[in-house]
This record gives sequence, C-alpha cells and structure tokens, in this order.
Amino acid sequence: LMECFQECVQMLLVFLISIDIKTDRLVFSQYFFMLLCHSMAALSQDVQANFTRAETYIDAHLKNKISNQQLADICGISISYFIKQFRQLYHMTPQEYIMHRRICKGRDLLIQTAIPIDTISDLLGFCNPSHFIRRFQQAEGMSPTQYRSAYRIV
Repeated sequence: LMECFQECVQMLLVFLISIDIKTDRLVFSQYFFMLLCHSMAALSQDVQANFTRAETYIDAHLKNKISNQQLADICGISISYFIKQFRQLYHMTPQEYIMHRRICKGRDLLIQTAIPIDTISDLLGFCNPSHFIRRFQQAEGMSPTQYRSAYRIV
C-alpha cells in the first residue's frame, strides 16, 4: 500500500511540474482523481487478499476460539482497522462471520454424515451441544435433528 501511495505521489509530482496550474486545473483534477482511484483499487486488492487469508484461517480453525486480534494479525493491520474493513466487506462483524461459518459447516456435516450432534458441536468449537443447538435453531429456524431429517443425503 505504501509503495502504491509513493508511486502515486511521484506521478503527481511529475505531472505538476509539466503543467501550468492556472490553465490546466480541470486536467489536473481529472488526473488526480484517476491517481486516487488507482490507489484505492490497489488498496481494495490488498484488503481482499488479506481477508481471503483470514477466511482461510477461520475455516481451518473453526474448532478453536478465534479472536479479532488473531485475524487482524493475519491480515497485518490494526484490530480497529480490521474490524472496520471486515464490516464494510462482509456486512457483519468478524465474530458473526465466524458463527456463520460454523453454522454452515454444521449444516454440511448434518446432511452429509451420520456424525452425532454432540460430536459436530465439538468439531465446530461450541462450548457444549446446547449452545450449538440454540445457535443452529436461531440461524436455520429448526433444530439440527429436524434439519438432518429434512435434508439428509442418503
């Protein structure tokens, strides 16, 4: 990101030297806007790459407690910036996303396996089966047992 910013500043300085500001203000503002958009696109790609790493980490560590600080460290950014960017990108907090991924994985395990609900709860990092059942029911509108009966792939 810093390299991109430095590159934009260098390009801007070269441009400023080459124009007469009084006569080319419109050209200057258009060029400046283009540079700003270029730097924002680079930022967006960097942010997306960071969050892809965070997604991968979350999916690989659903059984473990995952803190916002751990995810921010993986992305190489401050926790406050991480949370702000995460919310902007996913429209939910990091902890809501983690719960969402746990429920999604739980759905998959319920319909694709005969693994007992207690074991699924443990595999997904819930403190006890009741917590898993309660969260699953909130998200899906039915208990894990009902979900398995309705959607089980035989």
